[in-house]
Amino acid sequence: MGFLIKNKKIIDSQINILAIPLIIWAADFLQFLFTGKSILGISAYFFQQGELISKIITSQHLFTIPLSLYSRRFIKSPSRNSIVLSLIIIAPIFFLSRYFGSEKNINAVYSLLNISGASYPILWFMIFIIMVLITNLALNRLD
Repeated sequence: MGFLIKNKKIIDSQINILAIPLIIWAADFLQFLFTGKSILGISAYFFQQGELISKIITSQHLFTIPLSLYSRRFIKSPSRNSIVLSLIIIAPIFFLSRYFGSEKNINAVYSLLNISGASYPILWFMIFIIMVLITNLALNRLD
């Protein structure tokens, strides 16, 4: 969407949210691809029996970030406040994932690495805020 309307702020806000989780997913995927063992178990489902269309859709995890970073080169608009937009977007992601999802939710809104409990939502937001800040810092260095 950000590329189509030539808005770098939208692209950067999505990179802020997705970069670290997708890099972790891609590392787990490549580990499984080359060794047959998944470090975190988050991409092993890709190699199980299933529909081809779901595998094609899931493969976007591998090229979303590189393609987004490449697309930034073609857009001259400023990227001010992308961090604010990122932080605004993660709240609905959390609440919609909890409302419509299950315990096996891909956004880890119920637990992560066997960490759960009443204070887990606070931890989830803290983790995402830190990931957004780190990624935004890296993006600012690219400009």
